[in-house]
Amino acid sequence: LLHNGVACASLFDAPDAEALARARDHAHTAFRALPWLPAVRTTWGAVLVETGPIREGLRHLSAAREEEETDRGRAAALAHAARGYHLLGEKEQATTALRKAERLAPDLYIVEAVRDSCVL
Repeated sequence: LLHNGVACASLFDAPDAEALARARDHAHTAFRALPWLPAVRTTWGAVLVETGPIREGLRHLSAAREEEETDRGRAAALAHAARGYHLLGEKEQATTALRKAERLAPDLYIVEAVRDSCVL
């Protein structure tokens, strides 16, 4: 789980190439060790959304959302998915995912960050 935490911190650190590479390495290590944990799968999906391949990241985020037991966890997966759809230019899907995330956990950091970074 330490690798998952480092991946999250690196992902939200200034999103430069070094931070993203660090996030990817740690997220991949965590996912290989604990692929059944929704939080780990969400982080791996979020990192893939940022580093590619985006569609693979979206698949992991969708699975994590289905497996997640908390509204905050589901909101995080949805917010990261909204970012992925935004990056792909799929505005309708991005807006839908973000609105669902906002209903589940409007005060969650990633929901606010996606809302602020994506003009939807």
